[in-house]
Amino acid sequence: MKKNFFVPAAILLLAFSATSCKKETLSPVTDNTIAPEIAVPGSPAAIVSKSSNERTVTPLVLENYSWKVGNISVNGINLTPSYSEYGFKFNSNNSVVATREFATVNGSWSLNNSNSIIAMLFDQNEKLRLADLNGNWEIVRVTSRSIYMQINDLAFQAELRFDATPFGVK
Repeated sequence: MKKNFFVPAAILLLAFSATSCKKETLSPVTDNTIAPEIAVPGSPAAIVSKSSNERTVTPLVLENYSWKVGNISVNGINLTPSYSEYGFKFNSNNSVVATREFATVNGSWSLNNSNSIIAMLFDQNEKLRLADLNGNWEIVRVTSRSIYMQINDLAFQAELRFDATPFGVK
């Protein structure tokens, strides 16, 4: 008798749980709060935002601001103090100038076709100063005043955050 009671109860429970489940698809977390003064049409870079099903482009204007390193870590080691005194100016001709007190280091930058990777290369004569910035950085997040990037290779993991500074490079 107990066996006859459990079989219909189990079937009813299974049917109820199967119909009451709601499948949700998670969308990637993005901060789509680019300040209006940064989001200028016609800029050379773009960041993908919104859900993966509904992709739109939000402009990223590197050239309109000077930038400071807000955070950099390489293979788990915080290198921010070594880079925080540099100011970076990205130019529309794909040159970048890093300035620290009386020292200037020249380099170049470019974006891939999907505008999700920024490649930076600083002067090889000054390679030791800014060597950790050389590479292909995946842009993972953009806020109103910061750009978050990362490199995830087998032997090299790095995170970088550039913060916009309205005061210019010193």
